Amino acid sequence: MMHSDTQHLFPGKPVSVQALFFAAYRDLLGTKALSVDLPDGATVGDLVAELRGRGAPFDALPAEPAVAVNRTYALHHERLSAGDEVAFIPPVAGG
Repeated sequence: MMHSDTQHLFPGKPVSVQALFFAAYRDLLGTKALSVDLPDGATVGDLVAELRGRGAPFDALPAEPAVAVNRTYALHHERLSAGDEVAFIPPVAGG
């Protein structure tokens, strides 16, 4: 018997996050912001992989860049929620 419930096929709605790029990353990518849809339960690392998987110039992003989610530094295993702002923070040279 067929079930009308498709929940097992689509476990959750996509999560839309705003990726923000600063300084060298903004220059490299040619944009300061990008809306990205990810599967429900996606992590910071999933966002990085999605962007890098788009090819040039996104593949020039480091595999583990410094990021902040909603203005707080975040680790790559942290889950994202709809509406999150994920800032990609380039390395800073100094002396």
